[in-house]
Parts: sequence; C-alpha cells; structure tokens
Amino acid sequence: AQLLKPIKGGERILWIGNSYTSFYGPVTDAINAIYKVANPSFKTPKFVTSGKGCGILKEYYVWGDSDGTGSLDSIRHGNWTYVIFQTWTDAVDLYDVSSIYMGCSAPKGYPENQDTLAKYLKLLDQEAKNVGAKTMLYAPHVGTWNYTTELSRSIECYNYALPQISNIFFSPIYTAWDSVKQDYPPTTY
Repeated sequence: AQLLKPIKGGERILWIGNSYTSFYGPVTDAINAIYKVANPSFKTPKFVTSGKGCGILKEYYVWGDSDGTGSLDSIRHGNWTYVIFQTWTDAVDLYDVSSIYMGCSAPKGYPENQDTLAKYLKLLDQEAKNVGAKTMLYAPHVGTWNYTTELSRSIECYNYALPQISNIFFSPIYTAWDSVKQDYPPTTY
C-alpha cells in the first residue's frame, strides 16, 4: 500500500461499495462537504457509486450492481481518476465457493476468506488499472459480533492481500466508522 496524494479538485472517482457507502451520509456526500467547508471555492470530486448492499469484492466482480448494470461496466466506461473498492466481512470470514450466494448469506470460513479477498481485489484492481485509474481499498467497520477477533482477522487478511498488488492505496478506518455511526446516526436508510 502507498500514501494517497491530496486530490487537486474535479477528479472522477468511482466508489464501488456496499450499504456503508450509502448509509450515514452517504459517505461520498460527507467527503465533498468536508472539502467545501475547508475551501468553498474547491472544485469537489465527481463521485459515482456502484455496488450493492451487504456487498463483498467477489460480488462486485461476479454480479456487479444491485441494479444489474455491473461494476465492471462502471469501471470500464467511466474515465476514472480513482476507483475505490470497499470491503465488508470478506475481510473477516466470507469466502469463495463454487456455487454463488447472493446478499448477506455468503458462506463463512476463516482463513479461506483471505484467498477470496486477495483474488477478487487483484481482478478488480487490474480492471481499474486497465483504464488508467489509481485504486484504493477502503476498509470500514468489521462487524460487532466479536469485534476483537474480527478486527484481528481483518488486519491479518489485509496484510496477506495487499503485498500481492502493486500501487494500491489503503484506507483502514475501522473504529472511526463506529464512532461516526454513533455520533451522527442516519435519518433515513
């Protein structure tokens, strides 16, 4: 992973994520609001979102968007400066199997999930690089069932996957996400 240079303004950013992208803001609106407060004349980035609720990297690659348009199509036809891939419990325990499960009911397995996350992150990253975009892996909230275990599994998973990909930015925010959710609950879903 490498450090992300500050954006200059007006960049085109595709955010492929799950409900954590669209709830609590949505996140893209919150980011633009922070830029506008810091500098009202700043030309905020152009965000486009893709993905699905409860989505994991495998689903973004295999199925695409919840509306059927396809995350790969979004990547391939957008002239993006950055493409952000957002993980979920694929960093904790969701893994690859021969039959595909839709929604939040994907099979669980640790540590098999590490190979799944690494596999689909590589595939998605290559798609973004094929169109000249820089890629970022965004790692928010890891769940609340057993936070300590899930956090350590997430860190282990990213430590396994990230060295396999060159020139990817990594943004782990873990507990910061939970704090925002508690301090600023959503008004709608």
